[in-house]
Amino acid sequence: MQDKLDYTLIDMKAIREEVKKSMGTEEEPFEGDVPIEKVEEAVTSKISKTKGKIIFDGFVHADGLAFTKFLEQFGLPNFVLTLTAGKAEDEEEKEI
Repeated sequence: MQDKLDYTLIDMKAIREEVKKSMGTEEEPFEGDVPIEKVEEAVTSKISKTKGKIIFDGFVHADGLAFTKFLEQFGLPNFVLTLTAGKAEDEEEKEI
């Protein structure tokens, strides 16, 4: 379905985990916090290889303002939709 709608999903938490894995080794996984600059670099690299719409699933920045500042390099979005679900809502969704 993703191909038909012409969009790329950017899951920043998953990308952060990929970056974290790349910072360690099989013998000694990386245990610290992943620098936001490394995550931004990985996201920018992924975006540069895509065409069509980009959908961000979450952000790993300290706050929304920092995330907005990061997004400025890509230009103005067509639309912004901010959704938040608390833990209770997440649990109810899993039960359905």
